[in-house]
Amino acid sequence: MTSKSLAVLIAVASATVWLVMAVPLFTGEVYSISDLWRFYLPLRAHYASSLAQGEWPAWFSGLYGGYNVHGAGQFGMCHPSQFLLYRFLPLNVALDLEILLSYPFMFAGMYLFLQRWELRRDCALFGAMLFTFSTFNIMRLIHPNALQIVGHFPWILYCTDIVVRGTEPRAITWAAVGLALLNTSELLLGYPQYYWFSALLFAAYVALLLCMRLLTVRRLAMLTAAVGLGIAGGAVQLLPTMDALAISVRQLSPSWPEDMAFAGSIDPHYLLQAFSPYSMNVSHKQRVYMGAVPLLLVVWAIFRWKQLPLGKPLVLGCLVMAFFMIWLQLGDFGGLYQLQTHLPFIAHFRYPSRYVHLMSVGLSICGAFALADMLSLRERGSTIGRGPLLAVAGVVVLSVLVTALVFRQGTEQTAAAPGHVIAGTLLVATAAVVIWGTARGASWGLPSLVLLAAADPAYYAISHSIWGQTSNIEQRLAGVSVPPQKSSDRLLGGNIQDMNSFTLLGWRRLDGFEGLPPFRRLDYRKRNARRVAQVGWVSNISDEVHGFFGDYAFFDTSDMSGLKPSSSSEWFVLDDPLPRARCVSKIVVTDEPSKVIDELDVVTTATVESPLELEAGEPGEAKITVDRQGQIDVHVRSPTQQLLVVSEAHDPGWRMQVDGKTAVSALRVNGDFLGCVVEPGEHDVAFRFDPPSFRRGLIASLCSMALLAGWALTPLVCRKRTPTDA
Repeated sequence: MTSKSLAVLIAVASATVWLVMAVPLFTGEVYSISDLWRFYLPLRAHYASSLAQGEWPAWFSGLYGGYNVHGAGQFGMCHPSQFLLYRFLPLNVALDLEILLSYPFMFAGMYLFLQRWELRRDCALFGAMLFTFSTFNIMRLIHPNALQIVGHFPWILYCTDIVVRGTEPRAITWAAVGLALLNTSELLLGYPQYYWFSALLFAAYVALLLCMRLLTVRRLAMLTAAVGLGIAGGAVQLLPTMDALAISVRQLSPSWPEDMAFAGSIDPHYLLQAFSPYSMNVSHKQRVYMGAVPLLLVVWAIFRWKQLPLGKPLVLGCLVMAFFMIWLQLGDFGGLYQLQTHLPFIAHFRYPSRYVHLMSVGLSICGAFALADMLSLRERGSTIGRGPLLAVAGVVVLSVLVTALVFRQGTEQTAAAPGHVIAGTLLVATAAVVIWGTARGASWGLPSLVLLAAADPAYYAISHSIWGQTSNIEQRLAGVSVPPQKSSDRLLGGNIQDMNSFTLLGWRRLDGFEGLPPFRRLDYRKRNARRVAQVGWVSNISDEVHGFFGDYAFFDTSDMSGLKPSSSSEWFVLDDPLPRARCVSKIVVTDEPSKVIDELDVVTTATVESPLELEAGEPGEAKITVDRQGQIDVHVRSPTQQLLVVSEAHDPGWRMQVDGKTAVSALRVNGDFLGCVVEPGEHDVAFRFDPPSFRRGLIASLCSMALLAGWALTPLVCRKRTPTDA
């Protein structure tokens, strides 16, 4: 098989996997597995709707009574690609493309990086395929912005390599600028944990180049400047995220478990999945199977490392990195991960199992060089030592032993049928035969290797993430059980799978599902707490998750009082929620509003944190004239100095302005909501979500982009001109 035909086969196999994944795009559906339906789709619907209506999408009033969704960071509000997708395309197409475009992006990056190490084209394509369509990268499509950041990983390596090992000054400068823009892009996508992974990968590669004595002080300074400017460029997202963390459940809730950072740790015996893929019943977050061919190629690389014709330092570095990533995935079982829990900001990250992404980078690179070694042996007609072949056979034996152990312990250890478990071991054995045939020069070996390397991980991951896990948005929403009567009152509770989906139907919620939920001070099991929050409907569901509140507590309806049956058996009704905007003339000063809220007449009285001067009198009139995302205007007519209360969640970013005067921070009223003191008479009160962190971040980002533009133009402006003869 020629190098060209091998390259074509790899390209076709990769394109086939991508097209299979793209089926929802062609059928008008969206991926709807797990977090995609219950979390990402509703947030992106809000983003698209806000852009279409000219609203600022940073504030989302549909969940938690309103919260800083930009700070929470899960739709990359300021990223150019997100803006283009959700501003100009239908929601379902935009979501599908957001996911699907990540794969060719990461494929191209890995291919170019491997070519930088003088790997032949077909092997570079093979390594790109192994990484791009690795099992966890496919299953990670449930977190689109995380997948997009993973797509940056090989490009980070590529630009770093040019800066350090490049010889053309112009290319070096532009690679440094590219590295900065990649860092900015990653931060703008709003998933700090994955930026941390990228930073670790960058640091590991720089350390490798340093050990190879290729890194000079000048090039190190360029890398440092690029990363620094890149971080500054992402400040428009990073600073609001730090604000959101400061007022989140993770930071403030006394009931947030101390060991939550270790959630998603991989039990050491789960690593045996690598040898018997269908033998254990674990979630997608704890699956480490990378495919039979990649596994055996890595074993080959380990035993053939000293004889590799190319990339010895890189392969060794990748093997070392993969070892440490496996160690980190063990979380509290391994000990190493505990060091991370002492780092500021980083300590809040969860799911050590996600380090599998960095492991897949290293193992894919090793697989590419192992294939190059096999092809080199074939072309030279060299003899293969017994070590690599015995090691490959040993993997098959281990696979058989793991499968036998599973059956010995009982079938409850696996969700797959017994035949499927056995087929997994047969797959490993088949891969070993294919590896042997390829190394021996069999005509069927190389094409079989490529096809198996593509099909095995793809089937393993796609069968979990896509097949049976797509939906037509309109048809799926038609099956959501909504209250029997439409109203502007908020909802509370419900099955977590459809909780956020109510916002797609025009409902607003007091609770919700969010990775960085805002902390709330009231206990919404109490009747008056629900009244001031404008809750009109409570889901009649028990023995299931019923709400995702600020104190990270789940409640069911048995915890609540004051509920009345409605015409729907699935919903309770509250017939006395208070208006969205109203005036009160009495206050109670307290730092613990939840303890006193049920003792108050909330129609006339509100809680505040500091004393206010109010005057007795009949409650004034408050009429909302504008009610948009992050923008609420209220016309007030008050006979005395009173307190205006608006049932929109308080956040330090809210500002209030009375009759066009200087804006000041909004008051916190009733523990969780907005307020403003109004003088006697008629007034127009404007509430605006205008967090200083966004403005500071925007300035830093724009300054960074200006500096990067100047840096990119330097090679053109300062280009040396060849002197002409007189």
